Amino acid sequence: MGSSQILSFTTLSDYEITTNYAFNYSATTAEISGNIISNGYDITNVEFQYGMSSDVLDSTISGTPTSVLANTIENITASL
Repeated sequence: MGSSQILSFTTLSDYEITTNYAFNYSATTAEISGNIISNGYDITNVEFQYGMSSDVLDSTISGTPTSVLANTIENITASL
């Protein structure tokens, strides 16, 4: 009888998201950003969720750009 090798592998998640700190902020406005790494699929309708506390994210705003192509990295921004 022959023998076979045991192989192992790791699969990547569909995407990876990193959020950054707010910048250029004042009492009523702020710039926000984050990075999205797309691991194989196009991502559309990119949005940020935000709110008055981290427990209540009850608002959304579209990011720029609003989509990320497969196998790319994009910096996403929005103005609040």
